[in-house]
Amino acid sequence: MRKLMLIVFAASLMAAVILGPTPAQATCTQTLYCERAFTDGAFHQLVGRTTSTATIIWFCSTGDPEIADVFFNCTADRNRVQVTGNASSCATTGTFRSLGTCLNIFQQP
Repeated sequence: MRKLMLIVFAASLMAAVILGPTPAQATCTQTLYCERAFTDGAFHQLVGRTTSTATIIWFCSTGDPEIADVFFNCTADRNRVQVTGNASSCATTGTFRSLGTCLNIFQQP
């Protein structure tokens, strides 16, 4: 009986480790007016503000040339975009706030 309990305990412990909770894929999403875009050919960065008079500056980066293309198109016309980055949460303090690496971007007219 004791051996059976030990086997059941070991099996349940292994199941808990293998099937246990996975970390959440947290993101940060902001709607911004495109202010500036930067690239060095491999690294692309977007800088924007939530309003034209906001003192808080949001930025995100990517290595994806298709997302970078949207960065530059929206900056040319100062369009609004909704940007989602992989930051664990949206920063609440500081003048410069990072969205992390850009996961997706939606350009609004």
